[in-house]
Amino acid sequence: MGKGLPRSLGRSTRFTDTDAIVALGGTITGATANDTMTAVADIALSTSNTYTDAAVNAAVNTAIASIENNFADLQAKVNEILAALQA
Repeated sequence: MGKGLPRSLGRSTRFTDTDAIVALGGTITGATANDTMTAVADIALSTSNTYTDAAVNAAVNTAIASIENNFADLQAKVNEILAALQA
């Protein structure tokens, strides 16, 4: 059974048994967890309103990469918190 937090900290007993909670699995390909959530930049095309497939794809892929990095940060932080609670 995970130790959780001592009752002296005022924590509800429903949070003291954390063994049943599993870490978030999976891999977000190409994403980097770095303890920093970042804003996803607006999609900005620099083609003077000529929306070519390549320009749109590049802009969208940049936004997707930023979102994936934020997911990696969340996954790492949740797993870090779970590990601390289960220690």
